Amino acid sequence: MVDVNDLKAKVNIVDIIEEVVPLKKSGKDYFGCCPFHGEKTPSFSVSERDQFFHCFGCGTNGSVIDFVMEYKGVEFLEACKYLGADIYERETMRGEVIKKRPMYARMPFDDSLSDQEISEFLSKCDQLTHGEETIFTYGCDQVLILTDINSKPVNLALWDGIKHRYYNKHFVYAACAIFGELSGEVVMCEEWGMSNTLHRISGKNTICFFEPLNLFYIWQELKRRNCEIKVICKSDEAKFHADNFGLIGE
Repeated sequence: MVDVNDLKAKVNIVDIIEEVVPLKKSGKDYFGCCPFHGEKTPSFSVSERDQFFHCFGCGTNGSVIDFVMEYKGVEFLEACKYLGADIYERETMRGEVIKKRPMYARMPFDDSLSDQEISEFLSKCDQLTHGEETIFTYGCDQVLILTDINSKPVNLALWDGIKHRYYNKHFVYAACAIFGELSGEVVMCEEWGMSNTLHRISGKNTICFFEPLNLFYIWQELKRRNCEIKVICKSDEAKFHADNFGLIGE
């Protein structure tokens, strides 16, 4: 049996939601762009005092458990298990003991493609050799192999020279495209073409974060690596998030 009140007392709704939604404090509450519908002007509020969220745009609201159920698309018990996973002291794979929930502890790789799925798709593609690089094409599109921060393939996208679209129209958060090394100065770009060009022409270390909300995950890891970070955004939403993290003008 789940003690809901005890679980809610052990977590802070602001910490949980801020793992996927950048929030800014205004008055007594926090605000950001709603993750449940597209918007450019923040209408999503989170009350730390009441441990409650509410979107003035789409009307979605509830407790931290409701948020996890809605965001991850899971049932009540699975949401409770998710919230309790990192509450207690545990040992990481590297052997350190952590005693509190790290903001970057859980990247949503739940729906990443398997190695087999990626290999099967690439086997249907044509291959071109450019120097030491192998380029995969599917019809008239170039195939982009998206990886996690450690360069492990997790998703695919197709690039037509102007825009990209994801494999099965699904994006895996924390997936990215890395050009060069994630050390020293790293330029974060929202567009794959810009990332590729800056690396190929100017020799810059770049990483494409693709989606506005994805900027959070990549930024957190680059900070861990003590990188000097610059950011190039195209969409207003990405600019909002970048400004929220103090990246604009860096």
